[in-house]
Amino acid sequence: MYNIKNIVFNKYNVKPTQITAYTDGSATTFYPYKGGFGVYFPRAGVQIKKGFCHTKTGRMELTAVLYCLRSIKNKQSKVTIYSDSQYVCNTINTWIEGWERNLWERVK
Repeated sequence: MYNIKNIVFNKYNVKPTQITAYTDGSATTFYPYKGGFGVYFPRAGVQIKKGFCHTKTGRMELTAVLYCLRSIKNKQSKVTIYSDSQYVCNTINTWIEGWERNLWERVK
């Protein structure tokens, strides 16, 4: 289990709310490539889960994180997300800074 660095939505110096979430996603490797994801907020006991057709595992892993972040009402919250996906952790902890620096465009 990898720990994604804390994602902070606190631009106004408001005392943040601490939120912990666990995410996971997967898909089959054969047609019709069925998959799904799950998000769990242990403090609230809330689960989010959804299934899809024609998808891939990486997409489901990232979709879990997106649904997690979109479901949080208080945008000043400090969120810690746990994922078993190295792809998700690298995206948020490493690659996103370069993408933002390059204005979200691919450098050739």
